[in-house]
Amino acid sequence: MVLGPLLRPDRYFERHAPGLSLARAGAVALLVALAVTASIGVLGYALAEQAAETTVTVDNENRPPDWVCDDRSDDPESPRYDGCDEPATREVAASSLVWNAVSGQLPVAFGGSLAGWLVGAVGMHGLTALAGGEGSFGDSLAVAGWAQAATLPQLVVVTGVFLTFAGGFDPTASEAALRSQVATFRSDLRSPVVVLGATVTTVWQGYVYYHGMRHARNVTRDAALLIALVSGAAVLVTQLS
Repeated sequence: MVLGPLLRPDRYFERHAPGLSLARAGAVALLVALAVTASIGVLGYALAEQAAETTVTVDNENRPPDWVCDDRSDDPESPRYDGCDEPATREVAASSLVWNAVSGQLPVAFGGSLAGWLVGAVGMHGLTALAGGEGSFGDSLAVAGWAQAATLPQLVVVTGVFLTFAGGFDPTASEAALRSQVATFRSDLRSPVVVLGATVTTVWQGYVYYHGMRHARNVTRDAALLIALVSGAAVLVTQLS
């Protein structure tokens, strides 16, 4: 079964560990990273669409600094003063600024998701080693790769919250209104639905890690359960803080 490591991890890891397919688990982690990146891209697009009719004033990058243009007594025709006749500011579409800001974070999101895979594998490998675990780091990477897929419920919920915020966002509002919108958004990130999504993700990941540690790293049930509980609690607190 393709989803065996997620739906029936006990049976899957018992049958296939040690020697788990790192290529398959890596493909899963890669797909999760792409999903995270795509969700942020969708958010950026939605926010840019809301700001499509808005312009903002920014510094004109084609004009030299004021201290250069204020000192033109030596030779006003000098190439040094090129651009001083340009206006100090210019109007740009707010949508382009929003999209540029969000798109700049896409590589960070992609790399961060893959880094989370590696950190999860290193953490599991190290903790199980303290519990007398055996087996290769490749198997730890494979288990962590499958566990990454368990983050998708939380990703779906958070993306929904972001899109709801973007749909009602008014970039032309007053400063006080903008602060109110941001405060509402932060409150929504702590709503019962988000907490439920984080809880489902944590429990599901712990379920995968528990059976993965038992079979891929050959640790006792008690050790695997303790590691899964402590790690899951730390992750949940971090997500909801």
